[in-house]
Amino acid sequence: MRATALALGLLLAGCGVTAQDEPRPLVTSTATPAATPTLTQRPDPPSPPSPAPTVPTPTPTAPTASSGPTSGPTTGPTTGPTTGPPTSAPPVWFSAGR
Repeated sequence: MRATALALGLLLAGCGVTAQDEPRPLVTSTATPAATPTLTQRPDPPSPPSPAPTVPTPTPTAPTASSGPTSGPTTGPTTGPTTGPPTSAPPVWFSAGR
């Protein structure tokens, strides 16, 4: 029983637990504490100006044979046959196995 109490006492003393009411300070210093440095805050540097958006200028193109004024209307209903290539290909049918 005494050995257990002694071991417990040594364990507590090793961890820093003592029987004193008010423990004494570890370091006594009579010097005044050093002043904390003051930090000056600089303003953020100005950001560079953003470049102006560039809009490409349209370049005029010469009319070609298929897009000239003689090709006829390109929109709206048509009355009669039109000249030129078809606008869509006809459907292609495949037979399986033949």
